Amino acid sequence: MTTSKPYFILFAHNQVVEGEKRAAIYDLKQARVFYIPKVLVGILEELREQPLDKIVETYAADQPKALLQYIDFLQDYDLGFYVDDPQKFPQLPLFYYYPGTIQNAIVLSDLKSYDLGTALRELPAQGCRFLNLFIDLQDDLDFERLWQALGQVAQSILVSIQLVIRGAEALPSASLKALYLQHKKLSQITICESNANRVDSEIPIHYSEGSLEEFLAPTSDQLILNIPFFSEAIRFNPYYYQKVVISWKGEIKNGINTQKEFGWIQDDSLGEIVTSVDFQQLWEVNADQITELQNSELRYAKFINQALEIGREEQFQIRKPVLS
Repeated sequence: MTTSKPYFILFAHNQVVEGEKRAAIYDLKQARVFYIPKVLVGILEELREQPLDKIVETYAADQPKALLQYIDFLQDYDLGFYVDDPQKFPQLPLFYYYPGTIQNAIVLSDLKSYDLGTALRELPAQGCRFLNLFIDLQDDLDFERLWQALGQVAQSILVSIQLVIRGAEALPSASLKALYLQHKKLSQITICESNANRVDSEIPIHYSEGSLEEFLAPTSDQLILNIPFFSEAIRFNPYYYQKVVISWKGEIKNGINTQKEFGWIQDDSLGEIVTSVDFQQLWEVNADQITELQNSELRYAKFINQALEIGREEQFQIRKPVLS
């Protein structure tokens, strides 16, 4: 399928990523990925500068149909289009910026090892907007402590709190409903290790048979294909960048699976820690610097939550789990 318009370009939301053996087109609008031969990467770049007939003459003079079939494929799947002037269709500005120091936090608490309210108060001062809060409710009486802790950030800049609780199966649904209605920043409550999977019909309270560990470190090969994630991944490490973890004992860490501790939330300044060079060491270790990912055409669509360690020639690699 061709037209009289001389140039062919991809839609701005379609991004080409080259791998070792093939390339991929990320459709960041419809969350799709299409694999293409590596030879097409350079051709697609040149098509923004030269008309299609010139490209065919240069790269496929003996077999023009082969190249044109690929172009037709891209058009048929709504990945690109013919134009008179490519300069009228600027490329997508892939710029990722958040003004705070911390954007997302993961906080784990048994409501005994440290003061959860104190920990939560520290986060908004660093710009934190999104919180994943994991609670191990060992005593029904601790439910009141959780209630009070959430009250510490009721007027903060936090936008969303995803709450996962273990040990709340026996709590009256009325208590959970009251918690949700009182604390407006709660976007969802999940009761894990429940007897059955079900959802409260009135408010977003989910009961799941899944373990707390499964929620803490989900294993999924699902690709993330959207403009914000891609913009972050081409420069930063989406798992570490502007993220902080407060562990069960109150240690301040980079990630759930990382071993290094940078301080204790009740004794040390969270602001001083998260702005330190040491804490931010992994923030800009993107997929191009990770041995297991750097040659993959899918490297900017994967969320890698395993711990990293420095390898050869300043390259990083995924830390292998220690077998007990």
